[in-house]
Amino acid sequence: MREAIRTPSARWSRHRSVPGRAVVERLERRTFLTSTPISLPAGTAPGTIEAENYDNGGEGVAYHDTQTVNPGGAYRHDGVGITATHDAGVGYYLGWSHPTEWLQDTVNVAATTTYTLDVRLASLNGGTFHFSSDGHAVTGEIKMPNTGGWENWTTVSVPGVNFAAGKHVIRLSFDTVANPITGIGNINWFRFRDNPATSPRTAWWRAAKYGMFIHWGLYSQLAGHWNGQTTPGYGEWILHDLHIPLASYESQVPPKFNPYAFNAQTWVNTAKAAGMNYVVITAKHHDGFSMFNTKVNSYNIVQDTPSHIDPLAALSAAAKAAGLHFGVYYSIMDWNHPELATSSTSPGAKSPNDPAVINYINNQVKPQIRELITQYNPDILWFDGEWVPWWTEEYGREIEEYARSLKPGIIINNRVGKRTSSDGDFDTPEQVIPTSASNGRLWETAMTLNDTWGYKDTDHDWKSPTAVISNLTDAASKGGNLLLNVGPDGTGVIPSASVNILQQVGTWLKTNGGAIYGTAASPVTDPTWGKITRKGNTLYAIVFNWPGTHTLHLAVTGTIPHAKLLLNGATVPVTSSATGTDLVLPAVMPQMPATVIEIDYSGSIHAVQ
Repeated sequence: MREAIRTPSARWSRHRSVPGRAVVERLERRTFLTSTPISLPAGTAPGTIEAENYDNGGEGVAYHDTQTVNPGGAYRHDGVGITATHDAGVGYYLGWSHPTEWLQDTVNVAATTTYTLDVRLASLNGGTFHFSSDGHAVTGEIKMPNTGGWENWTTVSVPGVNFAAGKHVIRLSFDTVANPITGIGNINWFRFRDNPATSPRTAWWRAAKYGMFIHWGLYSQLAGHWNGQTTPGYGEWILHDLHIPLASYESQVPPKFNPYAFNAQTWVNTAKAAGMNYVVITAKHHDGFSMFNTKVNSYNIVQDTPSHIDPLAALSAAAKAAGLHFGVYYSIMDWNHPELATSSTSPGAKSPNDPAVINYINNQVKPQIRELITQYNPDILWFDGEWVPWWTEEYGREIEEYARSLKPGIIINNRVGKRTSSDGDFDTPEQVIPTSASNGRLWETAMTLNDTWGYKDTDHDWKSPTAVISNLTDAASKGGNLLLNVGPDGTGVIPSASVNILQQVGTWLKTNGGAIYGTAASPVTDPTWGKITRKGNTLYAIVFNWPGTHTLHLAVTGTIPHAKLLLNGATVPVTSSATGTDLVLPAVMPQMPATVIEIDYSGSIHAVQ
């Protein structure tokens, strides 16, 4: 962690009809997503359909072509290299399309829900097209804008496309053209995506609210020290910050990394006792060392350390047996590949089309993402290190779709791309709680318990249990999640200070978890006395500052049949007025550091401005 200051040439698989008749093309497709986390037959999940080859193949897409040759004599289906400046990667395209032509695919929609249609296109003059499902229109007329040329690409998005669960034949049909000489335009890809904020596949994550982040790797063995120096920065950045020669790090640290005390069940028990609902562990951090059994290289914990253990296998099994969801962190940046730049000024390849970049993505990133998903079945992919200059939003889209083709219901953070509003399923503020959600996006704050992510034995600046509870309630009151980090030491032990803090937070949650789990954002801004969360027609007043007048005011009106303390169920008297709701509290605060009052409303709830 730390905030940072294409694909290979594609080819078409073609099946031509008899000359003079319509030509049917077969294009490769990329699986994109389903709306629930279930396994589907290969090649049947709603996905991105495009004129590009993809490593794991894909089901063919039918293309009806009325003209085999573009004006000017170029074969329409030969494809032309497109630069990353104009398209997201070294892409190929269909060629100018004409009215009555179409693309078609069979997809299997896992649940009845609403999707957004994205179409990557280029056009000189424009025209119109529409989508149909099983012969019935599912969109109205969609205008293809004039993008300024055949290689000037843009993405058009159409929200509110409804699909019922089941298998459907999806067809993109070209309808009208502004200039018959040039055709309507080119289609590079199209996809259907759900809304993570409402999708059934993210429901568990939205309800979970609280998870454990685990930063653990070779750097944990060093504990912040190298050859008499102590790093001033994060423990996991020691290779970079102390300028350790890569050869020295790789040859000296793995042989000493022997986490004999590692016990996955102990870690899971700690997370459960803390009231956490999921865990995310570093599968590969920036140093490039893999903490799992990868076949991509031998630079991993199974092959290159005395322990030969696979902690991800053990943790995945233990977490799922305990009812926790399991996730893995994966760094895009990799210091073990000095041929790749780590910043705009550092040496190494910076262009996304550089062969070194393409080699790394195709021969390490994709194979390891496949290994992580197929071997450990994670519910979350948590990417980081996307700030390197050679990584593009398109590479993020490609990896995101690749991951979803392997597990359609997987949840992915926005650092898979460049942290834009269309990257992944949720945003990732770091070390701070945002004031509100960004454009309705899901979000999760990642936060340390002390000042570092990876273990550093000189860092004793621990957050108090009160501070953690305050951060957790703050995140919940604004509709977000808290991913709280622990950094086990080189032996595999979570520091006792971390465990003690988490246990105290867990004790508070045993009584008050109802005010956190499964809740939504507060209907009003933060009051001076604490936080408010909502679950349907129930509000939870989380009081940190007990009022001296023993009267608590909420700027919310409505009919209130009942209010009580979560601690012991004691009734809390309520009076209502035009300015809101007043609760009559006990003279002494019943529970520290925060007491929760559950307020049930009958009918609608109205915020008072």
